[in-house]
Amino acid sequence: MFSETKNYANGRTASGSNSADEENEKIAFRDSFTPRLFPSYRLYVAFMTSLALFLGYALLTDFSVAIVKMAYQKPTETQRSMNSCAAFQNETSNINSSSLQAGDFSWPPKMQGILLSSYYYGYAIGQVPGGIVAGKLGGKTVMGLSMIISGLLTLLTHIAATAHVVFLITVRVLVGLWSGANYPAAMVLMGYWSYESENTILLALATTGSKIAPVVSQIVSGILADRQFLGGWPLVFYFWGVVTLLFVPFWFLSVKEKPDNESLTEDDLDASLTRKELSLSVDFSKEIPWSQIFKSRNVWSCCVLLFCTDFMYSLLITIVPRHAN
Repeated sequence: MFSETKNYANGRTASGSNSADEENEKIAFRDSFTPRLFPSYRLYVAFMTSLALFLGYALLTDFSVAIVKMAYQKPTETQRSMNSCAAFQNETSNINSSSLQAGDFSWPPKMQGILLSSYYYGYAIGQVPGGIVAGKLGGKTVMGLSMIISGLLTLLTHIAATAHVVFLITVRVLVGLWSGANYPAAMVLMGYWSYESENTILLALATTGSKIAPVVSQIVSGILADRQFLGGWPLVFYFWGVVTLLFVPFWFLSVKEKPDNESLTEDDLDASLTRKELSLSVDFSKEIPWSQIFKSRNVWSCCVLLFCTDFMYSLLITIVPRHAN
């Protein structure tokens, strides 16, 4: 198979055909030659990308849980009425005024809303620039830098919160800004490593971490916030910041940017050479067709769909921890 790939790539089997026919034959040959996925280095890249996205989204949801312990929580009408009713005094003995009002900061609900949404301001801004930069520098590099800066900023969250609320808002905006580059950078990285015939499964595996992160992060963050060590809620940010930074060396040392003769198995070597010699990698040096993108009904359909689904998804992972207290 490797010799066939070399011969085809050198043009020995396609001599005399025009460029359109050659391109069609390349596509047909590409679809017929897809090395096994398991075990393969392509699968490993997808797994590591999934872990990187997991950590990126963990840095989002950790604050949603920590703010419950950080801020003054005003008792609701239901909770006040339950505490005043003799029939519920025994059942609600653990929900008293002191526990509901615990918190180091007397932020009003409006300020808490600003703090919770500040991450998304940066996240929305970082999407397009993150994709453009990833196309120039590479998805691996951009995701690595994102984890480094986001992890360091998360470690500074405690200091920023105790200094002034404006500093805390700034930190959360910057965390969102750098985390916003993760998804487009992941698409760039996987674009080099996945064949079109396996894009669906590899991209699904690579993005699984972002869906698992809110569940795991909220559970872990809730457990950490209840601890007395370091004051409880600061431990949440120290934990996720340290874990993110510890993952960075493994990311840079084990993940390859492109399959340029870099592989772990013989099949991957064939796949790398095939992809390189048949010019199947994405060419990010070309000018971005902005006009075609904005005029595409498919693009706008995807935007509307993602807005509707992500709006409810983001609302749930941001607001639910406060009401589940």
